[in-house]
Amino acid sequence: MVEAELTGLTEEELDHRPSDGGWTPREVVHHLADSEMTSAIRLRRLLAEESPVIQGYEEMQFSGRCTTAPAPSKLHGRP
Repeated sequence: MVEAELTGLTEEELDHRPSDGGWTPREVVHHLADSEMTSAIRLRRLLAEESPVIQGYEEMQFSGRCTTAPAPSKLHGRP
């Protein structure tokens, strides 16, 4: 679903910030990946540890620091 919405977007469109100051499409994609990885680690700890401590993370720091990589070319309709 996400891939279908992003396929064919230009770099400019991926980095377009909504007028309300929300996240760009690129930041949303990175956030989804960050959240999935964080959730997987949390689940593993819940299953493996006797008394797991679930750590939070700063979404805004991740979104600001981890979104500088170019989008995969397949999102631009290229193989």
